[in-house]
Amino acid sequence: MRSTPYHKDFGVQFRALTMDLSQAGFLPKLAEHTKDLDIGLVVSNAGTANPGEFLKLDRQLLEETLRLNTVSHLDIAHYFGRKLAERRRAA
Repeated sequence: MRSTPYHKDFGVQFRALTMDLSQAGFLPKLAEHTKDLDIGLVVSNAGTANPGEFLKLDRQLLEETLRLNTVSHLDIAHYFGRKLAERRRAA
């Protein structure tokens, strides 16, 4: 767990994790690495763009971008949303 200048004033800490949210199956790893945290706010901010001519872009890249920009946010919101609802408190 890392402290920031905000920790002293607001008690804010964070944990940085590295994982590819464009790949199916990332959620169990995320859950494992956050199970010990008392999370009250989740910021799902992953995303990217693929500029260029659509038909010239690699099909696999487009699918990974779609997963990253949409399905990963659905997975994160659903997983943490359920946990927050069970606790009946969140930001």
